[in-house]
Amino acid sequence: MQIPEPRRLPPPKQLKTKIAWIAWDKATSSISNRGLGIGTLKSINHAMLSKWWWRFHTENHAFWCKIIRSIHGVDGGLNDTSLIKSKSGPWYRIAKLKDDLSKIGIDLPSIFKKKIGDGCSNRFWLDTWLGGSPLKDTFPRLFRLDSNPACLVCNRCPTFQPLTHVSSAATSYSAPTFTPPIGLIFNWAWSRPIRSSLELCELSE
Repeated sequence: MQIPEPRRLPPPKQLKTKIAWIAWDKATSSISNRGLGIGTLKSINHAMLSKWWWRFHTENHAFWCKIIRSIHGVDGGLNDTSLIKSKSGPWYRIAKLKDDLSKIGIDLPSIFKKKIGDGCSNRFWLDTWLGGSPLKDTFPRLFRLDSNPACLVCNRCPTFQPLTHVSSAATSYSAPTFTPPIGLIFNWAWSRPIRSSLELCELSE
C-alpha cells in the first residue's frame, strides 16, 4: 500500500509594510479639531523664547538680567532690536520673537507690558505713555540731546520738594532763560547744555 505524500501548502505571501501618510496640518491640529495634537518644532521654539521674555520681566534683580541691561540697554533691546549690536547671538533671536509673532497677530510686548505704575516699564522718549505720539517725535531736539535715549519714565520724572528747600539752581540742567516750575527738580541728562531758542522752547513745553 502506497502512503500518499503530504499535501504541500503554498508558501505564505510576505506582508509588505506601508507608511501610513497623514497631512501634517492634521497631525499638528488639536484633538478637539480631530487632529493628533502634536506640536510643531516652531511653536515649541516660540514658547521657549517667550519664556525668556517672561523671565526678563519678572527676574529684575537676577544677575543675568543686569548683564543683559548693561549690554543692550534698560529694556534689554526687547522693544527695539536695533539697539542689539550682534545680529547673530541668541539674545537677538529672543528679541526678534516679537516680529515673528506679530505676523500671526500676537503682540508680544503688549502681553508683557506692565502698568505705568512707577514708570519702570515704559521708555520716556520711545514709548507712547502719555497718549498721542511718542515724546521723541514731539520734542525731537531734546530727544537728540538726551545722553540715554532709551531711558525709562522713572529716570526722567521730576521730584517734588517743599518750597522752602527749592532754589532756582536746584535743577540738573543748565538753561539760563528757562525757569522750571517751583518745587520740581527734573532729572535730565543732557549730552551738552541747552543753547538754542528752539531747544529752550521745547523744554518749556
